[in-house]
Amino acid sequence: MQFHHRFRFTCNHSQLFAVLSVACVLVSSCSSESMEISSDTDGITSTESPLINEVPITINEDTAPAEPSLEEPPLLEPTFLEPPPLFDAGMLQIPADLFQRDGYDSIDVVRVDLRTATIPGVCTEEDVSGCTFTDVNEDIDIFDDLTPEINVQLQATDYANDGSISNAELRQRGATVRQFPQKSYRVKIDKDATRWRNERRLQLNKHPTDASRIRNKLSFDLMSNVTGLPSLRTQFVNLWIDDGQGLVDFGLYTHVEALHEEFLENRGWGEDDNIYKAEQFAFSTADMQAMALDETGAPLDAEAFEERLSIKTGEDDHTQLNAMLVAINDPAQNFDTVLDRYFDRDNVLMWVTVNFLLGQKDITTHNFYLYNPAGSEKFFFLPWDYDAAFYIESELEDSFDNDELSRRLFYGYARGANSVFLDRYFRLPGINDAIVNAANDLRAGPLSDTEISQRASLYGSVIRPYLTRLPDLAHLPVPNQDAAGEFDSQIQRLPEYAAINQQVLQDGLSIPMPHTLDTPILADSQWLFSWSPAYDVTGHSVSYDMQISSDIGFTADAIVFDISDIPDNPVKVEYSVPTSSLPEGLLFYRVIARSSNDPQRFWQIAKNRLKIDGINWYGVESFEQ
Repeated sequence: MQFHHRFRFTCNHSQLFAVLSVACVLVSSCSSESMEISSDTDGITSTESPLINEVPITINEDTAPAEPSLEEPPLLEPTFLEPPPLFDAGMLQIPADLFQRDGYDSIDVVRVDLRTATIPGVCTEEDVSGCTFTDVNEDIDIFDDLTPEINVQLQATDYANDGSISNAELRQRGATVRQFPQKSYRVKIDKDATRWRNERRLQLNKHPTDASRIRNKLSFDLMSNVTGLPSLRTQFVNLWIDDGQGLVDFGLYTHVEALHEEFLENRGWGEDDNIYKAEQFAFSTADMQAMALDETGAPLDAEAFEERLSIKTGEDDHTQLNAMLVAINDPAQNFDTVLDRYFDRDNVLMWVTVNFLLGQKDITTHNFYLYNPAGSEKFFFLPWDYDAAFYIESELEDSFDNDELSRRLFYGYARGANSVFLDRYFRLPGINDAIVNAANDLRAGPLSDTEISQRASLYGSVIRPYLTRLPDLAHLPVPNQDAAGEFDSQIQRLPEYAAINQQVLQDGLSIPMPHTLDTPILADSQWLFSWSPAYDVTGHSVSYDMQISSDIGFTADAIVFDISDIPDNPVKVEYSVPTSSLPEGLLFYRVIARSSNDPQRFWQIAKNRLKIDGINWYGVESFEQ
């Protein structure tokens, strides 16, 4: 395994400005006068949607934004090492200077000015010609059919005024971030206008929940030195917008390269290559059904297809994608063979390992792209959306509390059970050792403490002036008098996340992949209970405890049957209970899978979920005697 270091940063760690990290707790409650039970064995989809509670802040006069100016700011120059040669990851080749050309050779903040060019009219689903900047900012429902978009004139430090009235279009971007006061935007340059850095799209992300405001850029920049995992180019931006009343400072943003035609062109890849964005995609048979194709390889239902995978580039022939999904979901096909035929082992290993080390846990069914070169069966994972990275999962409690059980199903390797691909990948013999070894190599190279801390220190010093003034200061979740120390702490702690996650990979992920309970079968006065086997990715054996209860909460006095140490079976685990051992009426059963590596710490429930009176109960199945 080889890693290329394109550059290292050297700078003194200056006094930095603070932002507080914020966690979100989503609480739901509901009730019903009658008991309603619904069963779900397809797993649970996790959606990260942290919210910030605004805190009143006293603003001093000296925090006002500077006068509008496009004068080139002074740059903090990194010291570049000798660029690596082209690397070959299967069929992929990345130009050696990709992250150093087109203006990406400096760590700085680029000034971008937008002047709106709206006209009177209507703003409806059928006609957006009269939409205003206000309409754009009020577009907080990503699922409705109205997407306000307006004409703007783009000018930047490195993009001269072309004298046009408008040369681009502006719309809001993102999903959960739309609920925050400060919006994120997409600027799409007109086809007949000059590109910015050979790109047509500026994707301006505010990252309101990121305490450091550098997690996304830091992650992609670190990944730019990881062989086999194609990364994206990023740039800090100071956005100013004139909506008819003069230029207004909208603060600090991070541009992340868009995965469209220019992405392919800038890497020298084929213009007909396919790029898919995972919207809610589990590599499942349900996905295949929704993404059915006609005889030409085109989607039968384009809307249903793109609810799973949105099509960013390529011809309208997705037969290779369908063939890959058929193979993954065919239990008769050896997954080693499927992996070698349709994927690149190094690419998958790097994608999985980097996400573990960076603490990016929300990548099971979205937050990634798939790249399929034209004429090839191969698919490559491309990383996406790392503003919630540098996260550490707290140790699970030895508890059957419902919330804690929900966390357990998404802890470590277990979250992979919600993706058919990851479920089969994590069950490959020796995969834990491969991931641990890859993590050790990454930590000795592109994801080392030194690499992370030097970059974080430099990035923090560059963005400090923009976070210590309006408008961003007014939207930080801590009083401005506490901000500097908090931000300084955030920057200093970033290397700790990768170190702790590396340690967890080595000795903290024996919680098994979850099993799935079958509906009990009654025959010859015996109840036959069966379930698909759980799996400890770290290589330890698994055994099972089974309990039957007359109460969904499994209170001590309601448990009517309790057995431990049921042996594992690689195909199907079965256990019979005489009907005479159980009372009549509605009953519930659960099975606990325990790793032989500290069974009181490393245990797992089944994927099954019952919904009773609006409340989710995890790891249980019901039957009636």
